[in-house]
Amino acid sequence: MEERRIAPRVAPADDCIVVHSQLIGNLKNISRDGLFCTCIQESGCIMDSHKQVDILCGGGEFLVQGLNVRIVKMETIIGKFLRNLEIKKCRLQFENVGEEQFSGIETIVNGACLR
Repeated sequence: MEERRIAPRVAPADDCIVVHSQLIGNLKNISRDGLFCTCIQESGCIMDSHKQVDILCGGGEFLVQGLNVRIVKMETIIGKFLRNLEIKKCRLQFENVGEEQFSGIETIVNGACLR
């Protein structure tokens, strides 16, 4: 399969999380263009929808706030024990990133929060 990504992805430290609305997910990997995360939730995200997320790393010491993202790919894993509880795997693309936000993303990608 041909690699289509322009920017390489890196895996941040285990303590990096993505927060949107009242949901908290694990940040699996990130690039200058977007991120991949997983979260447990009762209701699903909608493909191609726009959200605003925060990235929190380093035990809460490093924060990138208010990132505008679009859900570009999503996979749902239905709960085995609680049928209304799902695990979502989402690929999010950054949109309209501000200068300070881009600087925060660059800091993560360049190794500030790497494993």
